[in-house]
Amino acid sequence: MPVFPYCYQNIVPTNSYPAQNEVLLSDDSTRYEAIDSLLLTPRKPQTKTPPNLPPATSVSNPPPKIKSAPKPKTVRSKKTTPRVPLESHGININFCKSAGCSNFGIPVEQTSTKGPGAVNRYKIVANGKHEPAAYCPSCKISFQLKSNQGVYEETKRIAGETFGEPTCPVPTCKNHEVPLSTPDAYYAFGVTSAGSQRYRCRCCDKTFSVKRKGRSTIANHQKSSKNLEILECLVNKMPQRRICEKTKTSPVVLYGRIDFFYQQASAFLADRESKLSSLDIKRLEIGVDRQEYAINWARRKDKKNVVLTAIASADNITGYVFGMHPNFDPDAEPTLPSSKLMCFLMAYLPMPYFLL
Repeated sequence: MPVFPYCYQNIVPTNSYPAQNEVLLSDDSTRYEAIDSLLLTPRKPQTKTPPNLPPATSVSNPPPKIKSAPKPKTVRSKKTTPRVPLESHGININFCKSAGCSNFGIPVEQTSTKGPGAVNRYKIVANGKHEPAAYCPSCKISFQLKSNQGVYEETKRIAGETFGEPTCPVPTCKNHEVPLSTPDAYYAFGVTSAGSQRYRCRCCDKTFSVKRKGRSTIANHQKSSKNLEILECLVNKMPQRRICEKTKTSPVVLYGRIDFFYQQASAFLADRESKLSSLDIKRLEIGVDRQEYAINWARRKDKKNVVLTAIASADNITGYVFGMHPNFDPDAEPTLPSSKLMCFLMAYLPMPYFLL
């Protein structure tokens, strides 16, 4: 049986023609005759009226106008962002820094007066996009606004490295920053095989231990006689692979010794600086210096250099160095919900308002 061309098979639907044009195609001759009759028969124009619609109206009788639904009114919410970042734990650094100015040490007010003849202690200006600043009319100097909550958290982080108290090790727990001495936050949960006291968090049931006082810090060290040699190599800036070859230790042992030296240095620093409050110091003059360090990438898939800024502080009279503190938080985790929320706020809030 011959196959019809595609143009004959799909020219006109069968159900659109009158009944007399419908023929039974029994053989090839009748098939071709039926196709010719279909092609030569003029098709009557058909108008399909949509259902449930009124009939067409004339010009003298126009259709009624359908009123469109009213547009919803846009209600603008009141401005919730404060004029300046709020005070946090008694810290407010948003004030004029000029020592000879009459506004020195006086914070920027949360409210301001407007209108002709209004006089304000400070004016809110901008140093750039998303960088609000305050302008002091007295000394005609502007200074950038900063988050007091961020200053408090950074101060707490730096102090915690030296004067820290054990807390829950889970970053997402509510007691992660709650000290062990806080009532009803932890409870004793036996001791370890080494005799250290173990505690359990009441929020997340995580257990952790606190090293027993008086216990030797190198009790469980393997090859503890290598500690002095490893420390000398680190101070002399010897490469880590070369240190392992020279001291005949593995990288795991070397990394453990680096953490151990850091803990010992922090404990020594805490013991020395805890006595500063009892010293007879009339005036403490501290000099600061800022340096930047370029750090290599941590993963091969993300080859981006990271620049860390560190600030060193020292006493100008005695030369005692208090520390070299970089802007690096080892406890920060970008995958946590709090970090994702911070990235969301960065797109909508200026810099000092990330942490109010």
